[in-house]
Amino acid sequence: MQEQRLTRRLTKYWELVRKQADFPENIKFNAAAIEDVWPYCFRVGVNNRGKKPVFQYEYMGEPIAEIYGKDLTGLVVDQSTKQFPGKVLHYKFSEIITGKKPLSDDGHFINDHGNLIKYRACILPLGTAEKGVTHIIVGLSCRKF
Repeated sequence: MQEQRLTRRLTKYWELVRKQADFPENIKFNAAAIEDVWPYCFRVGVNNRGKKPVFQYEYMGEPIAEIYGKDLTGLVVDQSTKQFPGKVLHYKFSEIITGKKPLSDDGHFINDHGNLIKYRACILPLGTAEKGVTHIIVGLSCRKF
C-alpha cells in the first residue's frame, strides 16, 4: 500500500463524513467503509478534563502493533509519559485539538525492539462542537529498518 493512497483515502473519507461540521463525530466514522486501510490506523480517545489532555489508545491495527513492537490498545499516555513507541506523533495531537484540522507528518522513531521506524502519517480529529476533539485517528504508512 502506498502512503499517498492511505492518506488520501482517510482524508477523503473524513471530509465525506464531516459534511459541513468542523470535524466528524467519532460515532459517524465507520471503519468498515475504509476496511482496506483501517489496519494501518490507530485511534486514541482524548480526555480534556485536566490541565493537559490525556490520551488512551482505543484501537491499533495489527500491522501497526507489529511495527510499534507491541499493541498499545488500552495504554493511557500524556505529554509527561517518558517513553513509548511513537511518542513523536503525540506532539502533533495538541495541534489537532486546537486547530481541529487534519495534519500530515513524517519522521522516525525507535520501536520497543530497537528498530528504526520511518513513517508518514495522516492525523484526523473527531468530536463534536460542544465537546471539541474527543478522538484522534492516525493512519500510518511506515517501514522498519
